[in-house]
Amino acid sequence: MVVFVWQTWCKHCLKTFGPIIDTTKAFKSKVHTLAITSNSEEEIERFLANNKLNYLDHLCNTGSFSIGVDESKIIKELQNGFEVRTIPHVYVVKRTDTRGGDEVVWEGHPTGLESVLGWYLNDNVDSDTDSD
Repeated sequence: MVVFVWQTWCKHCLKTFGPIIDTTKAFKSKVHTLAITSNSEEEIERFLANNKLNYLDHLCNTGSFSIGVDESKIIKELQNGFEVRTIPHVYVVKRTDTRGGDEVVWEGHPTGLESVLGWYLNDNVDSDTDSD
C-alpha cells in the first residue's frame, strides 16, 4: 500500500497526482494507493473538478486508488513517527505477516516511488512515469 499525504492548497501535490496515478496503474493489483488529506469532502471534490482529476473515479472503482479524509489523524501519527513536516509525502506500507501486521518500509518524497515499489515487490515494471 502507498499512503500519499497531500492537501488541496499544495501546488506540488497537484503535480504529484499524475505520477502517483501512473505508478498505481503500472503495478495494477499489487499496489493500493490511499491519497489522504485533512481537507473536507467538499474541498476535495472541488479540487478534483477544478484540476480535471475526475478520471480518478475509474481508478477508485477498481479498488487500486482511494481518496480519504483524515478524520482519525493518521497523517499526524505518520508525520510524528517519522518527524516529517512536508507534503507531498508518501509512505510504503508492506504486510509483514499473515495475521495482518503492517510496517512502514519506506517514506519520502514521491519522486522515485516506482523504483522503490519495484524493489519491494521484486518487479521490473515498465511504464512511462515521469517523476519530475
